[in-house]
Amino acid sequence: MRTIGQLLGVANLLEGSVRKSGNALRISVQLVRADTGYEVWSETYDRKLEDIFKIQDQIAEAVVNALNATLNGRSTSTATDTQNVEAHELYLQGHAIFDRTMTPAGYRTAVEYYRAALKADPSYALAWARMSEALAEQGEAGFVPMDSVRQEARRAAERALELNPRLADAHVAMARYLIEDELDLPAGEPHIRRALELEPNDQWALGWAGTVAMFRGQFREATAFFAKSIASDPVNPYRYSDLAQNYFFAREYSQALNAFHRSVDLLPNDPNRHSVLGEILLAQGDPLSALAEMDREPDDKVRLGCDCRVLAYDALGRRKEADAALAYLKKYHAEDDAYGIARVYANRGKLEEAFKWLDWAYRLRDPDILTARVDPLLKNVQSDGRFAALMKKLRLLD
Repeated sequence: MRTIGQLLGVANLLEGSVRKSGNALRISVQLVRADTGYEVWSETYDRKLEDIFKIQDQIAEAVVNALNATLNGRSTSTATDTQNVEAHELYLQGHAIFDRTMTPAGYRTAVEYYRAALKADPSYALAWARMSEALAEQGEAGFVPMDSVRQEARRAAERALELNPRLADAHVAMARYLIEDELDLPAGEPHIRRALELEPNDQWALGWAGTVAMFRGQFREATAFFAKSIASDPVNPYRYSDLAQNYFFAREYSQALNAFHRSVDLLPNDPNRHSVLGEILLAQGDPLSALAEMDREPDDKVRLGCDCRVLAYDALGRRKEADAALAYLKKYHAEDDAYGIARVYANRGKLEEAFKWLDWAYRLRDPDILTARVDPLLKNVQSDGRFAALMKKLRLLD
């Protein structure tokens, strides 16, 4: 209990059990001191399954009263925007799968559960918002062609907003779609601001606020957003990964390594762990260690499909191997890593080729191009007039 309290940075923990017999539920809840295990408050609820949403509200209100605290003006209600128990259970199952998956099959399964939840309750706004995210991530990860999911992801986010314009997750889903998949920062930012007005401590909204600040080179503001997001959800590996990326772009490489190691501790099977660590080491000026880190990746496709491998070979003067690695990228990843290929040509000083691939990344709506303004591995092109024109198209210049 004490360890959990320290990890989460909290003084009190809520624990309990749920037992089910037919349609009857017994829910036992205890509020305990994390440091001593002392029971501050406890209650048992005997209810019917169809009352589950009322029970959530009752428990939330009772805990707040027990703490004799307020929630900064936010509602204490935990009710979802569905009253359909089947839809709610299917949503929870899909969300649990989505939060843990790193595979094409996992994404497909999560989407199937979201679809089933929406079949049970087509007006379930939260399920629409999360399905939009899952669909878009499938495409961004290269598991399905982005064009095959782009419009459905947008429609799902729009439907969530239509059903519940006060749902923070719906605004974040729309912001995410507009920024990542349409490269439209000005359209996405108002949704992030609105999400934070509705839920000031929402880790997803805070993470996106930090990401947009990072894209613009506002690293101090980004760090503050990411820190607040981590405080809200200290065991979320993706927020540490966001923080690591921010430190990388701010050229604070030691901090980036520390933050990313925290992310890997929480998500040991992260498929990008070796390539990200290699990229940081490369930027630190240690191509040999970067290459050794990338060589630890057991998956051939991931290991060979990283532009940092080419950059490391180039830095070590191993041009034949570098050319072979670049040829592999151009053959197999021209559609999903045009930005990485542009980085290679930029580092080689071949600016015409670099801008050709940057333009291709822009036309493909590769979200990585949003990091171009701050990417230390693009320093050779960032003073070129053509680069300023690209940043204007991306609306990344003040």
